[in-house]
Amino acid sequence: MDSGARVKAILIVVIILISILAVGLANIPRLSADDSNGATSTPSELYNGPSIDPDLEAFISTLGEQDLVDVIISFRNNLYKDSYSRVMGLLDPDLYVFKELPMIRAQLPKWFISMLMNDQSGGILSIYLNKQLKYYLRESVEVIGATYVWEGVNAPRTCGAGNFTVAVIDSGADQTHPDLRDAIIMNVKLVNGTAINMTGLDTDLTSGHGTHVAGTIAGRGNASNGYYRGAAPCAKLVTIGAGEALFILYALEAFDWVLQNKDGYNIRVVSNSWGTSATTIDPYDPINLASYEAYRRGIVVVFAAGNDGPETNTLNPYSVMPWVIGVAAGTKEKELAYFSSRGIPGHIFMKPTITAPGV
Repeated sequence: MDSGARVKAILIVVIILISILAVGLANIPRLSADDSNGATSTPSELYNGPSIDPDLEAFISTLGEQDLVDVIISFRNNLYKDSYSRVMGLLDPDLYVFKELPMIRAQLPKWFISMLMNDQSGGILSIYLNKQLKYYLRESVEVIGATYVWEGVNAPRTCGAGNFTVAVIDSGADQTHPDLRDAIIMNVKLVNGTAINMTGLDTDLTSGHGTHVAGTIAGRGNASNGYYRGAAPCAKLVTIGAGEALFILYALEAFDWVLQNKDGYNIRVVSNSWGTSATTIDPYDPINLASYEAYRRGIVVVFAAGNDGPETNTLNPYSVMPWVIGVAAGTKEKELAYFSSRGIPGHIFMKPTITAPGV
């Protein structure tokens, strides 16, 4: 037996042992919001084997058994994550184990991924390609009535009445801009899983997408004598730069950072003006699992509905989960923008939650 076959045989035995151990772990019920044993809950009680990314299935069908694939593997809880990480570390010494989310990113050979696809231990929720996502960007605090809220029903509102922070997962933010200089309290850039503190600097060096989103949310209006203010100009911002080319890994690292730091910065909302296109919806997609975990911990998660309209069934799949607020793009005339992604007429959840100015 050559060394490659020997390693493969050893790993298969280890996986079998983990599966035997998992018989005991599988008796752990799906966890509720008040669990404190370090494991995380999932959005469904049902388990019929791992949910497999269709793009992953199509991709590996063209590969040889030893070819490596960059995947995100989501687990039922952190107990499974820790067990499987020891095995996967033998195949990928540089694998990335998330701190809060029960997930691992690894580059694994096709034969091993195929084995995981058939895993029946109950521990693996999904296996997805680490594929690229896209940012959404296409005036209008008056349209949504923000000025009415600022002025209050009986008296003007004052900044400081509500102490909360909005996290913006995006391309970064230019904190040198006068409208954002005082709004952003933490500006980090993710580099190879490490969050680098770049507070006071510009982390949005090419597209300007994240700077635009941050200004729309909480721009102070300093550059225009208060004329161009964001919808919530008293809110504090934490901006997480996930890169100009956004991949699932980087978005998940940003969610992981938010979960680690939510209490320190009192993060109550997380904004996501990015996504993908898909005609099928999978609650076990790692992004959906991450948004659910944020929701479970008391964070309001907002996703853009997408810019793939006007055809039906073109919604960003992350925006239709029942635990998030999906926002379609509207015009100043309070009509749906022609480019805004559409749902399915009459469908119970394949539709945006609200429509807000996006033109």
